[in-house]
Amino acid sequence: MEAALRAMAESMPPGVRWTRPLGGYTIRVRIPKKITEDEFGKAIYPFGILASHGSYYFPRKGPSEFIRLSIAGLNEEEIREGISRLGKALYRLTEATG
Repeated sequence: MEAALRAMAESMPPGVRWTRPLGGYTIRVRIPKKITEDEFGKAIYPFGILASHGSYYFPRKGPSEFIRLSIAGLNEEEIREGISRLGKALYRLTEATG
């Protein structure tokens, strides 16, 4: 988790916030603008990463500014690489929607 949190600090665009979990393998991320599940999927697909759109975790479906990341089953290098790719996708996404 420490490797993941360091990678988040190094890779995320301005305005992106995340939790520091007390345990477990999940990081909740908040981006500066609500986006649809489709927009999110299209943004991350070219980078070969998988993350969950926030709409899965709320009773009302629709656009969300939340993302959920799991680092379970990944080694530190895979975590750093995946978070770096996510950062690039979010830079592109926030520029396009910002």
